[in-house]
Amino acid sequence: MKAYFSILLAILLLPGFTAQTTFAQTKTSSSEKQAEYKKWVVDWGINKIVTIKFQSGEKVEGRIAAIRDDAITIQSVTNGQIASREISFSEIKKISPKVNAGKVAGKTALGILAGFGALIVIVAVAVAIGGND
Repeated sequence: MKAYFSILLAILLLPGFTAQTTFAQTKTSSSEKQAEYKKWVVDWGINKIVTIKFQSGEKVEGRIAAIRDDAITIQSVTNGQIASREISFSEIKKISPKVNAGKVAGKTALGILAGFGALIVIVAVAVAIGGND
């Protein structure tokens, strides 16, 4: 019975250990990346705070003020003045929304606790099965 439990446990845990190696990143073309960025920006909508890293290495943070097919307009405050900047999707290397760190930390903690709870259940089942031999 212990052998069956060991095999079952190994089968259940194996995908978690191999997941990182099986999800290879595929290289996308510039036009595919631009299409992806456009979709994200439209999904986020106007007024979303974003961070943009340019192909040149420059980085800016601001609010999406306008969305067009070829570019977006970002607004930020510089020296007490509102500045608008039009950015072509072809200039963007990476774009990401500003994330509320509290939400990320909370979800991470919840995931860790869920994993720990699952481990306790597995150990409890193993002890219960082991006691019946």
